[in-house]
Amino acid sequence: MYSSDIESDPPSGPRPESLLLKLPEEILAHILLHVAHVDKDLLDDALESVRSVMLTCRRLVPAATHALYFSPEFSNIHFSSAYDRSLMYKAWLFRKNLLDRPGLAEMVRNLSHLPRWVAALPQPGRTRRAASAIARSVVQDEYQRQVLQLATAATSVGVVLTDPEDASKVGAILAARRLSNVRVAYLSSMSAPIPALAAFLEGFRSGGESGTPAFPALRISLSYDGHLRDATYIDDAPNLHYEVVDLEIAMECVDIDKAACFLPSDVAKLRKLRYRVMFERDRLDFDSTILEQRVEHNTITDFAIDCDTPLDDYRVYREHYSDPSWYDVETITYPHALFELFPSLENLLLSHGGEMTIKKLELLADTSPALKVLNLPFTFWDVDMADLVELKRGGLSLFETQLLTTLDRLEQLRRVDLGILPYSTNRPAKAFRRWAKGRGVRLSVSWCMGPRDYDYTQCHSFDNDPRPGEPTSDESSSDDYGSDDLGSEEAQKTPSASGLSP
Repeated sequence: MYSSDIESDPPSGPRPESLLLKLPEEILAHILLHVAHVDKDLLDDALESVRSVMLTCRRLVPAATHALYFSPEFSNIHFSSAYDRSLMYKAWLFRKNLLDRPGLAEMVRNLSHLPRWVAALPQPGRTRRAASAIARSVVQDEYQRQVLQLATAATSVGVVLTDPEDASKVGAILAARRLSNVRVAYLSSMSAPIPALAAFLEGFRSGGESGTPAFPALRISLSYDGHLRDATYIDDAPNLHYEVVDLEIAMECVDIDKAACFLPSDVAKLRKLRYRVMFERDRLDFDSTILEQRVEHNTITDFAIDCDTPLDDYRVYREHYSDPSWYDVETITYPHALFELFPSLENLLLSHGGEMTIKKLELLADTSPALKVLNLPFTFWDVDMADLVELKRGGLSLFETQLLTTLDRLEQLRRVDLGILPYSTNRPAKAFRRWAKGRGVRLSVSWCMGPRDYDYTQCHSFDNDPRPGEPTSDESSSDDYGSDDLGSEEAQKTPSASGLSP
């Protein structure tokens, strides 16, 4: 890799063709993969073409170098031992260039993806005897500390904590930095993540000027190498003394409440708290006892539990109300206590919820009157079938009436996603559309229409806040959906026969 101070104007003397022809492939691959979107299978051929272009586009050299070093991506996607060796060489070369060329080290601003490489490098004491000198020189702990020491201008940093001793050293290195974003990652082999984080904070405290470590944004990623561990390895003690404004915790779904052990002992400055959950079970009961203890007297404005679960078979979510025993539907049962924890709440996201009720919504309205955004994607409601009978022909059911009445209590509400409502004898989109327009609320809601609609394309929805380029429900062919005569015999025909297009 070459420094960004390469002159743009042609120097006197012979043309530096050798320099251009030897441009590092990392730079070319970065351009091709992330700018030109070249398929990886065609990368080798494309590299030769770009090398030819480089002979006449010399100004691209410093620009590409800056792009590569400003925010290194540290890709570790590999499928063979040959690529493993290539990864070690790239890691070694990156560190060597930072050491040999201080100008390159000064370019680095974002090291948030450094854990990608660190997680893929050899662990201490596990390097094979026959390993090359390069492989022996890029051991996880030492390599990470060296890169952090060289890239002193980085304001966004990611680190892997392998043990408390190393974590303390890493914290001391970063103590004097002005960091805007910190990612703390663990490998699945980590047996004591809480003590390791405590050691990291102690090292940060001992090497810094202030007494308590403070982070504008902190990301904690468990099992960063992708291998899941049982939640029993997350211990409850010790208390962690630090300050944070924006905290995100990514974890396995074995026990969500255990994640609250990573919260600071004092949450006075905490404003945003997000859990990212990867499903491993079909259903998860969430006991919020630890969370309740840790966030007492909080002023959190944004709370989210976001689930990273693939929707390979979208029909599962649409057929849930037909017969939930037919399929294993991945849901989280959120406790009543969760809806009365945050008095200052303005934004709430609870993904893939099960057994949502009007009672929980009422608790939320009582506790969080300043709520502006209510996002319940892929949430299923627990409703008594008797409450789904329409009160009068073409009208709303008792459940739907109670739902809109409770939403009206949230006077500052501006955006709401109600998830998937159960089947009702009527189709209430017209009333929901009228309510959203009258309140000036951006509304998203779906209805599962019953056993006949196994295909998700027949499931109806209303959305007056679509993604860019998509028509609103008012602009689509949904006028019949929710009309006053949908309780008629004609409306009970198949969707195509009654003009009910999704």
